[in-house]
Amino acid sequence: MAGNRHVPIITGVVAIAVGFAIGLADFGWWKYVVGAVFLWFGWASLKTGISATDQEIEELTDLNKPMSDETSKRFKDRL
Repeated sequence: MAGNRHVPIITGVVAIAVGFAIGLADFGWWKYVVGAVFLWFGWASLKTGISATDQEIEELTDLNKPMSDETSKRFKDRL
């Protein structure tokens, strides 16, 4: 099976772009809260896509494969 490293990287880039777009829009004070959530999610996805091993990426993106204990311990702050 081909690697799915592009999934968290694309998700991170899109979430960061949405966070910046919301932050720059004129929606009132709450834009900072929503924009910050998107930026946080985007940063976590980029960090996962860049630093995770191929096995961890496969376990995180494949719904049919159970996640190992090592992977769940390493990514419990991001899941």
